[in-house]
Amino acid sequence: MALRVYPLDTTGSAATNLTETEIHSVSYNADADYHFIIPTYAPFYTRNFQIFRRVGANLIPLTEGMDYHFGLYFETASASTGLPIYGAVVLNRMDESSIYEIRP
Repeated sequence: MALRVYPLDTTGSAATNLTETEIHSVSYNADADYHFIIPTYAPFYTRNFQIFRRVGANLIPLTEGMDYHFGLYFETASASTGLPIYGAVVLNRMDESSIYEIRP
């Protein structure tokens, strides 16, 4: 994948910075205390963040606080923009391997 450089967008809403859909596979590991995804386009704003779990041909939307939470908080960047910025998605479900889809 080619390196992309995006213009500074302190609002998190510039059309020039819209990312592509990302597919991530998470493998079950009985020894793990947590499972997480670091999106290709991290760090990211949490506003309008969408993540889905693939089950067969269906996409099941995940709910923040119940199915996942954000991790790797970028404190200085968040303070500078006034918007929360994170670098990872921590998955609460750890009982099976799954494919996840992050959409812009």
